[in-house]
Order: sequence, then C-alpha cells, then structure tokens
Amino acid sequence: MRLANAGFPSNESDQRSLRLWGTAAVRPGSFGYNQRETCVLSDFLEPAVSLRAALIDARAGYQEGATLAEDPQIRTILIGLRDLHEQHIGELTVALTARGAASPDDGSKMTMVHKAILNLRALFSGLNENILPGVIDGEERIIEDYRDAAIDTEDDRVLSDLLTAQCQRLQEEVRRLRQISIND
Repeated sequence: MRLANAGFPSNESDQRSLRLWGTAAVRPGSFGYNQRETCVLSDFLEPAVSLRAALIDARAGYQEGATLAEDPQIRTILIGLRDLHEQHIGELTVALTARGAASPDDGSKMTMVHKAILNLRALFSGLNENILPGVIDGEERIIEDYRDAAIDTEDDRVLSDLLTAQCQRLQEEVRRLRQISIND
C-alpha cells in the first residue's frame, strides 16, 4: 500500500491499521480524527463499490418501470423498491466516501440495458404482475452481491454491519414480494 501523505505516526500498530482499512480516510478507532489520508483503494472495498453500482442500476430500472407501469400495485412495488435502493445508496455512499472509495453516481452500463428491457416489455405486454418473478430474481442477485461485499469487508466492522443490515432489509422485501406473487 502506498500513502500519498504519510501523516499518521509510523509505529507498527498504525501501519497495520492502514493496511487493514485500505483507504483509511478516517483512522480506525478514532472517528473524530480530522486528518485525512489518500491511500490506494484496497481490494476489500471493490465488492461494495460494485454493489453500489448495481443498486444505482436497479434504482434507475425501477424508476423507469414505475413510469411505464399501468397496474397501480406494480407501480407501488417498483416505487417502493426504488426508494429502498435510494436509501441504501445514500448510506453506502457515505460509508464509501469516508473510506475514500466513492464511485460515480451513474451506475454501470446495465442501467441502459434495464431501461431498454422495461421499455420493450411495456410496449409488447405491459408491466403487470408477470414482472414480479424477474424483479425477485434481480433482487436475489443483489442480495448475493451484499453477502459478498459483507464477507470481503468483515475486517471493517462498521461497513460490514451496514451491508448486513441493508441485506436483511432487502431480504424482508423479497419475502414480501414472494408473498404478493403467490397471492396473485
């Protein structure tokens, strides 16, 4: 790991902390510490950054779907998922920014793919309860991304706990969607 500004004391304990935290925007154990450092992004944050991009993609897809949905129940579901992902993106952005690892707000190339698929589906068959299995499948893939990111960040307890809590909230929502899908 290479530090751009070696402002931390050079004792062995602090050096280990920087290696563990990777970007170490805030020195571990001292959240009020104001000196900021720029470090090379550690591999352990990459899954969380990728997860954030996936959440941005999903949010954009749900926004598009909500504008296209004719069924009020489906529109409500899509808006709820959009809002949940928006909340998670905000929390994750704060956590990643504190570690020097915030990524652009535009997601990945999948945003355009999701929007195109929704537009085609709306054009040919409409957005109705038939989209729920695909929505559930997509959210289950995001849950796997959460699990991967939580495992990779387990040495950063604050970030790992945030990812785990967000994952649990999404799992609750998927269970609710499955119940709706069964009842329809």
